[in-house]
Amino acid sequence: MEASVGRARRLLRRARTPHLLDRDPVALRLCAALRTPTTLEAVHVLLDRALRDCDQRLRLTIDLVDRRRGLGKVASAEMHLSQRHFYRLRAVALDAIAHELDAILGTSSAPALDDDTLTWYARGRYLLSRRNAPAFDGAERCFEMALRCDPNFARGYAALAETHLLAAEYEAREPRRAFTEARRVLARAFELTPNLPESLSAAGDLAMFADGDFDRARALFEAAITTDPSYSGTYNNAAWLELMQRNYSAAADLVKRGIMRDPSSLVLQMTLGLVFRESGRIDSAIDQLRSVVEADEKLEVARFHLAGALLDADDLAGARAELDVLLADGVKPAHLAARGHVRARCGDRFGAMRDLRALNAMATAAKPLPHFVAVVLAGLGQTEAALAELESVIRARQPLTFRICLAPYYRALSGNRADDLLEAVQKISVA
Repeated sequence: MEASVGRARRLLRRARTPHLLDRDPVALRLCAALRTPTTLEAVHVLLDRALRDCDQRLRLTIDLVDRRRGLGKVASAEMHLSQRHFYRLRAVALDAIAHELDAILGTSSAPALDDDTLTWYARGRYLLSRRNAPAFDGAERCFEMALRCDPNFARGYAALAETHLLAAEYEAREPRRAFTEARRVLARAFELTPNLPESLSAAGDLAMFADGDFDRARALFEAAITTDPSYSGTYNNAAWLELMQRNYSAAADLVKRGIMRDPSSLVLQMTLGLVFRESGRIDSAIDQLRSVVEADEKLEVARFHLAGALLDADDLAGARAELDVLLADGVKPAHLAARGHVRARCGDRFGAMRDLRALNAMATAAKPLPHFVAVVLAGLGQTEAALAELESVIRARQPLTFRICLAPYYRALSGNRADDLLEAVQKISVA
């Protein structure tokens, strides 16, 4: 398979842990081609050959981030560069390494992308990992700029589709409109490159959340993994599918495979915490999610998942503290509903009702919030009223993409009727 920038990046990351590098087929081929004693030495030779005639700062960007597990923000400061300039240099370095890898392995390299295209794309991928509304907006702008630089950049269209999907799934945009936009740009990605793993993975995500077609979603994820096992994003999407179907062992296997390919991904580490939580390993979930929050305190969705795990552990004070931190940075329906639920469970019915009123005030005809209202009502013990809200979700065919995130709060709605309603909500198709 033709070496790509992502493939070169994976090779560099595995160089941090030589036992993984020794099992990597690309590293083994590289070692044989260069006739070096070890795969690690082969990677060192690759770097020397790819960057020997380049600006020395290119090698330093690789050493600081890809080989030492550093953060781009810290590394750019160390090099006295702006973050934008730093990421531009790093993208150029990775492109040079990928082309040298192709040359060594005797394959034809893909046409070189414009430096600005790579820079905008890399920045967009980083923002997409933040999983919040401002980051989705920023990622969309970055991918649009990348496509302005290269209108035939298929990965840019696939990434743009993923942005629309995630914005819908995290309640940052109206789902129907976002899903429609995702379909439009995804069609262009497939037109340009039919078997791109990023496109197949996004199509699976669309089948799962927009169409409620889990069989098709699974087939698309399997196709994406077969096409390129190194693309870690597919493992995360496929793990969510198994989570939604309560196949916890399969979900754990997928997310661990993804982490093996991209050990620095906080998104995958966060999903692992969700797998622990939903499979009943609450202590492991709390430890895992807390480690993600400590690694990046601004990754708000990880803190939200941590609050849910603490609620499952009956640590109401801990859950309330995490939700208060989230709400201090701005009021969002999911956070407000969760806090109202926890307040009710703590006996603070006045506070819970105040959160419920605030939540109702945020709802509009275009964006009703019955699934969040149900969360507060469940905490207040008003089961019938909560179930009625979920029934309204079904009548309106409003996709509930946030279900796994809200699972700890819906657990208060025990019984077959609640389970049936949640299953029906999960399978709503907006196609």
